[in-house]
Amino acid sequence: MGKKLLIKIIALLLSYTILIVASITLLHNAYYTSSSILALFVIALGIRIVKLTTVYIKKIKYIVCAIENKDYAFNFVEENLKDDINSYLNLIKKMLENARKEIEDNERYYQHILDNISSGIIVANQSNNILKSNQAIHNILAITNLSHIGNLSYNYPGLSQAFIDTKPNTPQTFTLTTEKEEIKINILLTLWEHKGKTLKVFTISNISSEMEHKEMESWNKLSRVLTHEIMNSLTPIITISSSLSESKKIKDKDITDGLNIIASTSSSLVKFVNNYREFSRIAAPIMKAIYIRPLIDNAIGLYDSTNKNIQFKVNIPDEELMIFADENQIMQIIINLVKNAVESINQSSDNGSGEVIIDSYCEKNEDIILQITDTGKPIETEVAENIFIPFFTTKEGGSGIGLSISRQIMRLHNGSISLVQHKGAKSFILRFK
Repeated sequence: MGKKLLIKIIALLLSYTILIVASITLLHNAYYTSSSILALFVIALGIRIVKLTTVYIKKIKYIVCAIENKDYAFNFVEENLKDDINSYLNLIKKMLENARKEIEDNERYYQHILDNISSGIIVANQSNNILKSNQAIHNILAITNLSHIGNLSYNYPGLSQAFIDTKPNTPQTFTLTTEKEEIKINILLTLWEHKGKTLKVFTISNISSEMEHKEMESWNKLSRVLTHEIMNSLTPIITISSSLSESKKIKDKDITDGLNIIASTSSSLVKFVNNYREFSRIAAPIMKAIYIRPLIDNAIGLYDSTNKNIQFKVNIPDEELMIFADENQIMQIIINLVKNAVESINQSSDNGSGEVIIDSYCEKNEDIILQITDTGKPIETEVAENIFIPFFTTKEGGSGIGLSISRQIMRLHNGSISLVQHKGAKSFILRFK
């Protein structure tokens, strides 16, 4: 309150006290009439003080209840007095409202920071109720509403238990399997004391890209070492064995045949090494905006005329759908995947009948998806785990570098390629970010 208002209250109380003392004094000296008049003044002033105090208490109670209910819409009518009590109550309201707005602004600011972190964040209490989450975890799990850790297993069997089993500061990995891809995540738990309660803060990171990057980096290093060492050893062997086999000085046919075998085997090894070079020396992509539909049509055009029993279906809701990529490299991937799909169907059916379905669309997060599905025989689990490893192949005469090169090209495009198997079909999914 202001100084004048405080003086006013003190003056009322002081006047009240003086009147009581004066009334008692007059009554004691037998001035009954004067004493009675003063007594009336005392009563009237007392009533005035009680009413004034009651009004102030009611207003204070009202403002406290309003603040407790987070209602800041009230406003007291102010009189044209500098020290009007209503003006001070309104000032208190304004100060508290500003404090509330500042807290809300800070919450929005911190939420904005959380939503721009690439790692997912989940804050849960000891009952595993989810109190807070950021946008990244919704993107990783593709779940809109997160309310309880136990509900996560509805979408990903075993995920809830993985969260529950995670120990503080001890990372745990888990594989999320969706209709589109498999994602490896890392779960880290940190305990946080807040307002006397222990909260669980989970940090979830998508480590698939990081693992793929390290894997490809290791293969590249290995290929560079192998190509250097093998080529250094093979070149003189080929030269010497070829020269000796053609020499007229060697009459023994067995020796000549043996030298020819050495030369032939060495040449095969050189071809193998050249495949290594092809794998490890992919050119940097020349990026430009390209339409997806022509790429798909060109790839299908290479196989539809010679595979009459295979139906090729293309589903692209937006014919103007584009990606920013290297046209030749992406074309190489699509052709390889369509070829694999056709071969899979031909091996699975006596008459080579089946379907190759190509879907392409834009997701809500603006990722472009290109999905190539075939109805051929599923890939065995043990084989599927290794199909992206360089030189791994189950095809007779296959080089085993087609899918590994495809993965490397997609990494150069900041994208990914993955295999998802359904009942009666399998899909290779290209994701462009």
